Amino acid sequence: MKRITLLSACLAMSLNVHAALVQVPFTVTVTFSSVSGVLAGDVLSGSYTYDDTVAGVTTPAPNPFIAANVLYSSVLTEMTVDVAGTIVGGTTGDIRYTDSVNRMFTGDDLLGINPDNSTFVGELNPARQLTSMSIFGSDPSAMVVDLFTDPDPLATISPAAFPDLRMQLGFGSLPGQILDTINGSVTIATVPLPPAIWLFASGVAGLLLKAKRRAINHT
Repeated sequence: MKRITLLSACLAMSLNVHAALVQVPFTVTVTFSSVSGVLAGDVLSGSYTYDDTVAGVTTPAPNPFIAANVLYSSVLTEMTVDVAGTIVGGTTGDIRYTDSVNRMFTGDDLLGINPDNSTFVGELNPARQLTSMSIFGSDPSAMVVDLFTDPDPLATISPAAFPDLRMQLGFGSLPGQILDTINGSVTIATVPLPPAIWLFASGVAGLLLKAKRRAINHT
């Protein structure tokens, strides 16, 4: 009983420490590439992780002609993509929802996921390092985000709700320089779950297996 209680306490502690981080895996189907070894039609895998405890700052529309938006500053903890066997990405970054639905006019809702370029890592070769990285989406129906009724879309709206998600990667020899690009359409691979869920599941499985073995030994 003491061992079970100790294991349960450890699992609870791990959940409290890691529950804030949510990992979102995705794939990128390449539509254009000037990078050697990457062709249109290739599928790249990647993921981004964000801290779901970060609060967004909403900027309401001052008039019917200007969209409202909510910015989750520094909410990203990582974004990576596998490009022909090389992992490129960045840490720390922003997620922004722009809501063009207002009281008089409608237009595209927009989503932007952008790691800070000062945190970029990864190079395809010594002359081509990652210099630009973003996921962006739009919804022509303008019904994905309504900041009048949902001021915290990060908690309630999945990026998969945007029917047109895209990614752009830029590479150059100097920071900010773009000499080669990869463009593609993004598909959210699975429903994102906090990493601690998998830790909890593995812990429970181990606990049940140990209990079963003890029962067999006693019999």
